[in-house]
Parts: sequence; structure tokens; C-alpha cells
Amino acid sequence: MEHTDKSDTPLVTERKFNHCRTLDIRRHSMREKPGAHLNAQGIALAQLVATHTETFNLVVTSDIPRAIETAEAMGCNIDEKQAGLGYLPRIVLEQINWPSGIADVSEIAALNKHCQTFAQLQSELWLNIASRISPGEKALIITHGAFIELGLIAILPAIDFSKLGDAFGYCEGIRLFFDDVRISFELLRVPKEFQLIEN
Repeated sequence: MEHTDKSDTPLVTERKFNHCRTLDIRRHSMREKPGAHLNAQGIALAQLVATHTETFNLVVTSDIPRAIETAEAMGCNIDEKQAGLGYLPRIVLEQINWPSGIADVSEIAALNKHCQTFAQLQSELWLNIASRISPGEKALIITHGAFIELGLIAILPAIDFSKLGDAFGYCEGIRLFFDDVRISFELLRVPKEFQLIEN
């Protein structure tokens, strides 16, 4: 039931990369705020996503329970927890006014050094994780809202963000393809009846 959205920008590919390294970066599933743990609806959404996802060779999450539990609900064995995938400086959160749309975040980040620094940090974490898998293998990151939008802006700065839509909802994100000459991507969106940015 999950689907991927692809725009017509040249950096988005519709080819299947059999010899590329593939990195899925997803936001965690939903919880009952202010609680720390996934609720039943969140577990069900993560399980739904997992039924349409291939096995991963490497799984990395933030060290925050809702990210860890999302990977577990997807049936993944977690290889590593990284604090950098879960810590967002307050000044960055205030500046981007999340959940702003992806294009809005890119415009704000272009004028804000704190946002640029954080975005670059996320992209470097992603690149490091991708470097640890071999061609043809797949890795998964479970992280948080605003992290993916900012990381995408840093890792693919030349794309047309105006076509990418709203902030990433629960269990949504991006899939990056790394080949010998470029990085390509596609959006990972859940079906509209399951889309939710905040609860």
C-alpha cells in the first residue's frame, strides 16, 4: 500500500538501481504525546510500511525510544543508535517553524547559518552510514521530523524543492541511491489515508 512519489526533476530517477547502495531515511511512527513510546496506531503504521519494504543490511536509528520502536515494529534488527540522529538544537527548530513544507524549509535554511550547519551535519551522518554498505545493499535510518527535510537540502542542494510538497509525516521520508557518479532520490510517502504530520 505504500508508494513512492517521483517528480520530474532530473535528479529523481525511475530506474531500479541493482548495483547501487540504497539508503532509506524515514521519520519515526506516531506516539501519544507527550509520551515517549509508540501507540497502537503507530505500531500498526510501521508494520504496514514494513510489508512493502525489502530487508536491510544495516539499520541505524536515533537513540530516542520512538525511533527505536519504529524500527522494531518494522521487524528490523537495529545495528546502531546514534544520538546525532535525534538531537535538534532549539534554535534550528524555532527558525524553520516545522512542520513547514520542504520548499519553505529550504528557503529559511538558505538564510540561516544554524540551519545550514545542522543540515550539513545530517547529510554527513547519512553519507557515513551509506559508505558502510556495499553496492547492491540497503540501509535504513529512522530519525525525526525536520531532520530529513534539512538533510535533504544539504545532500541535494540543486533540486527544485517546490515540487516536493509538505513536511514528512509519520513513517515518511526519502530513498537515496548512490552510484559511481551521482546521488539520486525518491520520496517515500504513505497512502493519503495514513498520512499524518502531527497528532
